[in-house]
Amino acid sequence: MLEDQVWCLFYRMGYPELNGARFKVKYTRQDGSSSEKQIDVFAKDDETVIVVECKSRETRGRRTLQKDLHETESLQKPIATAIRQHYGSQFKPKILWAYVTNNIIWSEPDLERAGSINVRVITEK
Repeated sequence: MLEDQVWCLFYRMGYPELNGARFKVKYTRQDGSSSEKQIDVFAKDDETVIVVECKSRETRGRRTLQKDLHETESLQKPIATAIRQHYGSQFKPKILWAYVTNNIIWSEPDLERAGSINVRVITEK
């Protein structure tokens, strides 16, 4: 439900290109192997691409996001490269990374880690 709410938000903001259900980006790792990563919400306009990871809990409480943030950090460059390759060399977007969370109390270390890897944190508040 959170993914749908975030998708609708970007739709209402007028982003002309949004992902469909179970959207995956194929990328190449530094070692040359290929893989793919599901992107919860992908929004693109003429200048920006927004890549959103959605995380939620049934009831409000703490949840460590250290593993998720580490994965995001390790995939930022390969996914950015895949996006640029897909849209061509003339498209040089600003790529924004965001975590949208619901009912999750972020720890200080996780907030610091998100900031250090340029991931914006958006909570239900």
